[in-house]
Amino acid sequence: GGAGAWRWVSPEVAKDGCAAPPARLGHAAATVGRNVYVFGGRASTGGGDGAVADSDDMYRIEVVHSPHWPFSPEYTVKYTRIDYGAGPCARSYHAMIPSGHHLYLFGGCGPAGRLADLHRFD
Repeated sequence: GGAGAWRWVSPEVAKDGCAAPPARLGHAAATVGRNVYVFGGRASTGGGDGAVADSDDMYRIEVVHSPHWPFSPEYTVKYTRIDYGAGPCARSYHAMIPSGHHLYLFGGCGPAGRLADLHRFD
């Protein structure tokens, strides 16, 4: 087969979701079905001084294809912030993988240093 090519798109954001997650680095992302889950990472604290902090927020990014898919490439994305209650502490540079309908999150850098903990999200 031939080589694939990246195609940069700016999909429409669904009106029944929330805003896109804030810009970040050192986050983890994994897919389950047509959903992409993003957890944590380092983001600006918003003070204008360049300070960053680790985050413990989680978002689901749902790709919603048009009714004409696959004949039309039109689609929207729906962002949902997930309130999961007690869970992993804020962190960056961690790993997250899917297994079945679960997500497993391991390690990273937290407020007190390097982490070696394992969490499962159902």
